[in-house]
Amino acid sequence: MSTYELLFEIAEPSEEALEAAEIDIELVYAVHGNTHRLTVWQEAPSPLMATKTATNTLREAGLTVVRLAEDLVSRQDIAERLESTRQAVGNWVRGARRAGAPDSFPDPFSTVAGGIWLWGDINKWSRNLGKGDEFEFPNRCDYAIINNWLIHDAQRLPMLDYTNTSGTARSGR
Repeated sequence: MSTYELLFEIAEPSEEALEAAEIDIELVYAVHGNTHRLTVWQEAPSPLMATKTATNTLREAGLTVVRLAEDLVSRQDIAERLESTRQAVGNWVRGARRAGAPDSFPDPFSTVAGGIWLWGDINKWSRNLGKGDEFEFPNRCDYAIINNWLIHDAQRLPMLDYTNTSGTARSGR
């Protein structure tokens, strides 16, 4: 069982709903302009199960989950989180990585502004250097599946079964 760090975008919460949620789940609340975010830590066997468990807890407290937001980081963010220099990050990005790092640096999530990466990809890679967090994070595919589930669950729509390999879509919850 792993502990997943999840960053939720939520509708503007009431003070009472936040306090109720804090009773049942560890969270950090932040506002960026009109965007309200909650970071939560949830133990589960998979990112989807962690999200389902956390979402149910947040909903029971009266919060509305909009989506699971990607934890995106720039080169500067990577340097700060890994306690390295921007020059070291630049070397990793270009492939002139540190000796002993068996895997190549993760591909960027987007190339906007010189590249942004999913923190989970960087965190997983950095463990080979003895750096990074102890938490697990969703990957790119996990975000797509989780946000699809959140939309379908909130609207009570059937969700496609992506584990079906017969070539025909099946719906299920």
